[in-house]
Amino acid sequence: MAVKLFLKELAAAKESNGSLLSQLQTEHGRNDTLTSRANNAETELRVLKAATHLIDKRDRIVRLIEFALVLLIGFMIDAARSSAWTNLVGLGIASGALIFAVALIQWWPPTPENK
Repeated sequence: MAVKLFLKELAAAKESNGSLLSQLQTEHGRNDTLTSRANNAETELRVLKAATHLIDKRDRIVRLIEFALVLLIGFMIDAARSSAWTNLVGLGIASGALIFAVALIQWWPPTPENK
């Protein structure tokens, strides 16, 4: 009688063990899926941070060039008032080059940084 009761309890324990193992495997699969999604999200975050960092650098460079353009235009106005035409032409060419540089920086696609 005790042996039958022991065998019934053993069968119930085996069934419970199998059920727990299947639940554990299900949770393990969910954990793997979430880990994969978290890794993908971290990768996307790094890419976005790198892109915004590049955009921030480009904006700073453009602002500095724009400041230089304002100064050059001021010098061009002074050269025109004093009839220094060679200086005016030289400053105009330099201003055109800076305007071209700003256009390239603004419309050229950013290149990813190598890390």
